[in-house]
Amino acid sequence: MHVNDGSSKTIHMIKVLIDNGSKVNFLPYRVFQLMNIIRENLVSSQALIKGIRGVPIPMEGKIHLPMTLGQTPLARTQYVTFLVVKIPMLYNAILGRAVLYDFEIAISIKYVMIKFITVNGIAIIRGR
Repeated sequence: MHVNDGSSKTIHMIKVLIDNGSKVNFLPYRVFQLMNIIRENLVSSQALIKGIRGVPIPMEGKIHLPMTLGQTPLARTQYVTFLVVKIPMLYNAILGRAVLYDFEIAISIKYVMIKFITVNGIAIIRGR
């Protein structure tokens, strides 16, 4: 997965969780800081998100970033809204149902992979 900070800088992300039970996409604050995006680009929100076991999670804000899945020529880019949160996470991002819908992703749990349509054919990304 590649995320662009809105300038010419692109960040290659590994260790991303696809959670089809999540309504939203999460970006840990530590990853947000590594992207060197100006904090003022965050859209502030006082909303609390219900986390695991219903525990509320405070949100730092929302950010809308272009995200690319796959590699050329089998790549696809969409704008994705991430909720930036200051919680310890094992993953560099959590992608929820909105990304699955926008990218038209089919998930294979058995083969630990996803498939999605690009203008040049069907792309496959395998997990580890």
